[in-house]
Amino acid sequence: MATQSNTTAKTGSSTSDKDKVSPDDLRDDFDKLRADMAALVHQVAELSGDKVRDTTKAASDTARQKASDVREQANETYAAGRNWLTTQATDRPLATIAVAAAIGVVIGRMMRK
Repeated sequence: MATQSNTTAKTGSSTSDKDKVSPDDLRDDFDKLRADMAALVHQVAELSGDKVRDTTKAASDTARQKASDVREQANETYAAGRNWLTTQATDRPLATIAVAAAIGVVIGRMMRK
């Protein structure tokens, strides 16, 4: 405590000359802090953009794969239906002609009204 009271008595305050900071030093430190913050914001923006890009690409790839699967399944179903219909038509030609005539009659009656 004696040392601090001696310093206070000599300078009139308890702060030494080493602890004093000039306004220019404060401005420099503030400018450095501002530059560091700007760099940090830029890095966060880049990382966020990368994350969004990666997420969008993954969603797009998933959607493409599902669309491809649905298209393939639809093609298989169509081919199976066509094969069944062809088989039925060749195995039962009279029934096929009767069904076609019945469909023609129904369509003809709908057209009259």
